[in-house]
Amino acid sequence: MRAQSSAEFMIAIAIMGIALVPIMTAMQWNSQSSPEKMMLAKASFSADRLRSAVDSVGALGPGARLTAQVEMPQVQNISAQGREISIGLDTSFGPVDITQPTRFNVTTSGFERIRAEGRYVIDVKAGTGPDDPNVKLVLR
Repeated sequence: MRAQSSAEFMIAIAIMGIALVPIMTAMQWNSQSSPEKMMLAKASFSADRLRSAVDSVGALGPGARLTAQVEMPQVQNISAQGREISIGLDTSFGPVDITQPTRFNVTTSGFERIRAEGRYVIDVKAGTGPDDPNVKLVLR
């Protein structure tokens, strides 16, 4: 009788172990992708914050000015041309661009210095008159 109950016990333990393998694999995969999700969320939030600042300053008109502080992840490139702001990231899935459209034309100054992760202060300035409809983003 003892041998039979031991065999049944071992079979039950083996079945539970097999059932736990997919759960543990999913948990491991999910924990590895968390930093990448955080990087994508930071970049998306930063692009949206810059878009909001550009739209606000552009709507206020000539001479308007605003300062925005954004927290950037490690980026491959960041650009603002025409009517869009784009942040390029390198992920395990390959390169990803996060783009936000703006209502006003945008130009930049100093954005080539944004590479490392960290907080950046950016001045958002409207054009000086009706002949200058652009909004300029200037990295401090």
